[in-house]
Amino acid sequence: MKSLKRILPIVILLLVIFGVIRACGWLDLKEYNFKDYNAFVEAGAKESGVWVPEWLLPRSATDIRERHRVDDPALWVRFKFSSDDRDFIDANCSSVPSSDVTLPGGRVFLWWVKELTGKKKKDFLTLTSGYSFFTCKEESFLAVDKRMNLAYFWKLGAKYNSEK
Repeated sequence: MKSLKRILPIVILLLVIFGVIRACGWLDLKEYNFKDYNAFVEAGAKESGVWVPEWLLPRSATDIRERHRVDDPALWVRFKFSSDDRDFIDANCSSVPSSDVTLPGGRVFLWWVKELTGKKKKDFLTLTSGYSFFTCKEESFLAVDKRMNLAYFWKLGAKYNSEK
């Protein structure tokens, strides 16, 4: 009986901690990293829970990062690609001015650039002048860093929507 009295507070504490973590959504976040397009395909990423749309990744894609919430359609993808491998953009996206882009809210995580988060600030146009912006299939957005051939793709979800 004494051992039960010692264990019970620990069990209750663990349940409370689990409840707090669950309420914050930390357990609902999934993140995947792939060295390149071939590693993405070889890992069977599409079949194993990665949400990257089939049309998004060019064959030259490297340093592929994907993050999504299990309980929400929010999705973030970042990858590098060859400057001569832009067919995926032309076939699936339309160029738009930055004013037509809805950014994901808040600082999402470390590999996502700060300029492409939160509400648009006064200096948004200056901060993002090195990017080309697109709207794409499935109500999604794409920003391409023209200097580094780095693509940032996002699909907004209910929990991360931001104002234009």
